[in-house]
Formats: sequence, structure tokens, C-alpha cells
Amino acid sequence: GQVFKTWKRRWFVLQGSTISYYTSPGGKLKGTISLENSKVQLDKESKKPFSFTIITPNRTYYIVTNSEEETSSWINVIKIANGEKVTKVGLEDFEILKVLGRGSLGKVLLARHIKTKKLYALKSLSKAKLEKSNLVFQTLIEKNALIAAHHPFLVSAKYTFQTSTKVFMALDYVPGGE
Repeated sequence: GQVFKTWKRRWFVLQGSTISYYTSPGGKLKGTISLENSKVQLDKESKKPFSFTIITPNRTYYIVTNSEEETSSWINVIKIANGEKVTKVGLEDFEILKVLGRGSLGKVLLARHIKTKKLYALKSLSKAKLEKSNLVFQTLIEKNALIAAHHPFLVSAKYTFQTSTKVFMALDYVPGGE
């Protein structure tokens, strides 16, 4: 719909190296996209947020998702289906600068992403303390809400990852705020 502005909602299902798309979950099959010899990338020219393109030898597909994380997830999965290597974010990708605050379950650190040089408030939570306090489910809800939040007046999570003992959320760093 990018060229003719005929955007339609579709439900995508990845199976091996083929994406099938439907009118709705369990709806009518509208078509398939073969990922063989295809390229996937963020759509930087689109005015629609959270968009990416799948470029096949026969056609270019413009796809818009509901969130930045969903876009990133689809791009990574398609790259993996094409045999490309995808790097994940981990604690080694951040330079810890100082402690911003401490809480009963963990602490918040000021960290700089090594590649982008961007500052983040890196929230670390102890898995043992989360389990002991019965807050695992609430933490998952918090993670999903922070990743889905995209508003200039709200802090959102840009990355989430874990080690064997801790859960981390890299949040927007807003100096001087609570």
C-alpha cells in the first residue's frame, strides 16, 4: 500500500522461509512472500512509524507494525530465516557510568551504549528477589508496557535482556527527573 496508499490490515505468519498473510487470524489467505533471495530493512522513507520493507526479486513489500519492538522482532526473525546472523544486546554492550538509585529489588544505573554512545537508565532487578516477592508476572507486564510506550512525555524501554541472576531494562535517560 506504500505507493498507492491502499494500506490494509493483514495477519502475517512465518513458516520456514515463507510468510503467509491473511485478512485476520484464521481468515482468508491473501498471499505468500518467499524470503529466498530477499532483503529486509527498516523503511526510513516512510512517514508511518514502525515500518520496514521486504525486498524480493519480484516485489517490494511495505509493512507497518504496532511498535518498534515488533518491527525489530520481525526484521530479526526474517534475517534468521534467511540465514543471516543477528546480534543480541547484552550487558557487555553497555558501559556502566554510575548508580542513579537503589530499590528493594535492584538498582538503576547510568549506562552508555557502546556502539551508539547514547545514555540509558539501566534498571537491573534480581531474579531471586523477584521470585521471592512473587513479582515475576508484574515485571513482565511492566516490561511490555515500557516497550510499548512511545510518547514524548513517557519513559520507554529500548532494550531488555537478562543474565543468569538479573533482569535488565534499558530505559530512556531523563536527567533531573524521578
